[in-house]
Parts: sequence; C-alpha cells; structure tokens
Amino acid sequence: VTLHLTIKPIPVVTISGNNDIHLYESTTLTASGANSYVWSTGNHTSAITVSPATTTTYSVTGTTDGCVSAPASVTVNVGPCVPGQGVETVTACESYTWHGHTYTASTSTATHTIPGGAATGCDSIVTLHLTIHNPTHTATSITECESYTWNGTTYRSSGHYTYAHPDTHGCIQVDTLHLTLHHPVHTAVTVTECNRYTWHGTTYSTSGDYYYDHNDNHGCTQVDTLHLTIHHPQHSSTSVNSCGSYIWNGTTYSTSGVYTYAHSDANGCTQVDTLHFRRDIHPSL
Repeated sequence: VTLHLTIKPIPVVTISGNNDIHLYESTTLTASGANSYVWSTGNHTSAITVSPATTTTYSVTGTTDGCVSAPASVTVNVGPCVPGQGVETVTACESYTWHGHTYTASTSTATHTIPGGAATGCDSIVTLHLTIHNPTHTATSITECESYTWNGTTYRSSGHYTYAHPDTHGCIQVDTLHLTLHHPVHTAVTVTECNRYTWHGTTYSTSGDYYYDHNDNHGCTQVDTLHLTIHHPQHSSTSVNSCGSYIWNGTTYSTSGVYTYAHSDANGCTQVDTLHFRRDIHPSL
C-alpha cells in the first residue's frame, strides 16, 4: 500500500494598520497571509474599519485550503479627543463683543470652545484674531470775529460744535470745535454841521455817508458810519453909494467903508453879509 500524503501549511496571518488613534477617530486594520478571514467583530473581509471609544483588542483568523491559522491580534490604543481648531478674524472700531466678552484692544489669544463642534465630534476651539482701530478725536479751540467756517458749515455764534466723519479705517471720528466769536459794535452817528466837520482826524466839507474802519479791543474790524449833513451859509455882499448916511441891518453908517453883519441863517449857521458903503460928499452950494 502506497500512501500519498500532502501536508498543507497552516497559514500565518498578520495585521497591518494604525493602532494608535484618538477618540472619535477611525482606523483600518488589514489582515494578510490567508485566503479568507474571520474577525472578532464578525466581519469576513480582509480589512475592517473600527472606531473604538476605548482601547480595544481585535483578533482575526485566516483559512487557506481548509487550514485555519492561529489567531492574530492587534490592540488599538485610543487616546484623548483632539479638539478642532478654527480662527475667526475680525476688524472693529473701538470695541468688539465676542461670546459675551467685550474687547477694547487688538488680540490674537482670545479663544472660545464649542462643545462637540469639530467634525470628529470633539470640542472645537476657535481663536479670535481681533484688530481694533481707535479713531483720533481731535479738539480745536478757535477765536474769530463775526463768523467761522469749519468743515463746510459757517457758525455765527460761540459754542461747542462737533463733526463726525469716517477715518481711513472707516471708523467714526468725532472732532470738536470750541468756538469763541466776537461781534464788533458797528456804530452809526448822524451829524449836521456848518461848513465842515472833522471825524477821526479827517475833515469833511461835503454832505454824505463816511466810514471809519478800526480794530476793537478783540482785534476785530469795527466799521463806524457817519451820516453827515453840511450846510454852507450864503454870504451876501452889497455895494451902496449914498450922499448921506445909510442904515443897514439896524445900524446907521455915515462913513465910507466895508462893514460886515454876522447872523444865523435858517440852518443855524453863521452867515456873514458884507456892505461896501461909499458916501458921496458934495460941497455946499
């Protein structure tokens, strides 16, 4: 009797794959060395994907030509959950409130945790990259005469005024004007005079409206006005020849000569009339 004996080798199964993961992560374990496999999870594929919550050992046996391997095992170590990381970039003016906290200065260290916010199910940690722009609020003190124009607006009264406008960062800058206005007193004088009138060093002999500009005690230009009426009296002249005496304006003249008579005219001005008197003396017959 001849015995034909074939000894089939028992397959040796090995497992490859990452066996160090973090919570909520998964890993693929691949068995090799046999034709078919049975995993401790019940799977009958060469590769399985697992996502254990704690450190877990997985085993597999392989079969080739009816021969079954010894179990191969691998321990998947589960480390703590790795939180997700995110960045929120913000630019704001003067202050910014983020998740209940108000920031008045730029920062890149503020964080906020979102429980279970990562795609893996772990917490998500968001870092705030915040840039704060602080506008420069200027204040200007001005003393001026009568009016002052500031940023397109003309002011005619003393007071405190503000002007709000965007700065180069788009933030609202509020400028303040402390304004003092002096209003010079412009006087007007009406004068009626005879012949001429001297006002602020200038002599006028004609009726009219005249102006005098000068600085008041605040350095503002004060314009005074003179409404002037000048009356010019009519000075008459009379020539008389007489053989005897002559009565003129209540006075009797008996000697040739030039005589004057001063009196007030209808405007109250002194009118001086002149008499050229000549007495003709004839010899007695």
